[in-house]
Order: sequence, then C-alpha cells, then structure tokens
Amino acid sequence: MKKTLKQLQAEHTEIINKSRELREKISALILQKELPKLRKKYEGKFWKYQNSCSGDQKWWLYSYCRKVEDEREAVFDTFESTPYTREFKSKDRGFFHLCEKEISKEEYLSELKNFQLLLGEFFSL
Repeated sequence: MKKTLKQLQAEHTEIINKSRELREKISALILQKELPKLRKKYEGKFWKYQNSCSGDQKWWLYSYCRKVEDEREAVFDTFESTPYTREFKSKDRGFFHLCEKEISKEEYLSELKNFQLLLGEFFSL
C-alpha cells in the first residue's frame, strides 16, 4: 500500500516531535548531572577576565558569580574601567568565559573600591 504525501508528512512531523522530546530529555538529564558541578565551581566566587578592543589597550573585567542558571549561563555582578567608559552591571546574565581567572574576595573588593573612587572623581568634575 502506497502512502500519500499527507500521510508521509504526518509521519515526518511525528518523528520530528519525538526527536525533539528525546533531545529535551537528554538535555535535562545532562543538566541534572552537570549543574551541581558548575554551581560548585563558579557560584560565590570572584573572577577577572582580560578584555580589550582593537589595538593594544587591555583591561580587566571583574565579576562575581551570583548563580549558575544552566550549562551555558550564569548571573554575574561585573565592573570594568576601560579607556572609554566605566561600567557596572548587577545581576547580569553572562557566559562562563567571564570566569577566566579566579581571584580572591580581597582582590575583587580592592578593585571595586578603586572603581568606586574613579566614579567619584568622574562625578566630582
């Protein structure tokens, strides 16, 4: 018995839906296994990431990992003082590439204090 185009399309849609369901189940199982490891590695820790733009100018972007959301993203507090701007972001979603080099809480707080002093100088102009 030959199948009609409509029957083949229905089967194709069913296969795609089952495939999607299986991928979602696999992703959930992986996340269930990996999330505790990621949280242990990143949450509550302080990091710095060497940032730059075209040319030779480089600076550090400092971050504090508040919470790991999933296997790709976390919630960070970040700040950086570039040759062009000073920026602080609280509870900002970001990627783990920000976690280039782990630093101590003391180093983070010292740099944050320096950052705040720079902001104070800017606003006192």
